Amino acid sequence: MKDLFMLYYICISSKPLLVFIHSIGGIMEVRTLFIIRALPGAGKSTLASLLAPEDAICTTDDYPGLYTYLDNGEVIFHGGGKVDGVPMIVAAHTANQEKAESLMSNGALNVVVPNTNTQR
Repeated sequence: MKDLFMLYYICISSKPLLVFIHSIGGIMEVRTLFIIRALPGAGKSTLASLLAPEDAICTTDDYPGLYTYLDNGEVIFHGGGKVDGVPMIVAAHTANQEKAESLMSNGALNVVVPNTNTQR
C-alpha cells in the first residue's frame, strides 16, 4: 500500500479562510497533514480539535516549561531559557517537528500542526 500524506495549509485571517489542497489520485490510503497558521486567539486550537484527536495535535505551546501560568492570569514565556545549550523555543519547535514526523511515520490518519504566525 502506498503511503501518502495530503497537505492542507490553512491560514486564518480577517480574510476568508484559505485552504490550499494538493491531491494525487489512485491512492489506496490517504493520510492528512493540516498546517494551521494564524495570530494568537484566531481559533487554531479549536479548529485543530475538530480535525484530529488530541494526541495527534502537535503544538509547540505544549512543550514542558515553555510557559508559566500564574493564578492572576498572567502568562510568562521562557523561550529564551536554555535546554541542552539551545534556546528553549528552538528545543520546543524541534520536539514538535519530531512528534509530527513520528505520528506520520507511525500511521496517524490526521496530524495537525497549529502554529502562531506573527511575521511575514
